[in-house]
Amino acid sequence: KSLGFVVLVFGLVRVGWRVVDSRPAVPASGGLLRPAARATHLTLYAVPLALVATGWLAVSASPIPLPTAVFGLFVVPNLTSPDIAIYLNARSAHRLLAWTLGGLVLVHALAALWHHAVSGDDTLKRMLGLGPRGAGTSGKRTADGYQDHETRS
Repeated sequence: KSLGFVVLVFGLVRVGWRVVDSRPAVPASGGLLRPAARATHLTLYAVPLALVATGWLAVSASPIPLPTAVFGLFVVPNLTSPDIAIYLNARSAHRLLAWTLGGLVLVHALAALWHHAVSGDDTLKRMLGLGPRGAGTSGKRTADGYQDHETRS
């Protein structure tokens, strides 16, 4: 339970950071690659937050009404009173989201490896913090808000 609230805090901080910080440059790509990357990134923000919400709801609705103490420091309020139907649905959603997150992380990692091995671009290096953020870009923004990845002349 406590780790879920750590994920919630870090997730909200990351979303806030993402809102105020510019998006990194992405390699120029045709077809569905850019929209697929955007959808995956948005889902990588949404699923962990939904995972925390469904976990909190399941704990709140559990037929065994135990307080949720975060590392024994403070107790968070329940979102609902004990209710077996809500508990079972929230627990099922929590499990589904956990598997979904695992699949998204795998797809994200495979896409980064594909960019590195097949496309030969610097996506993997930038993800690992080894490449300059936004270096070699024109600074122009695309319609979806990403920096364009054309080389400056």
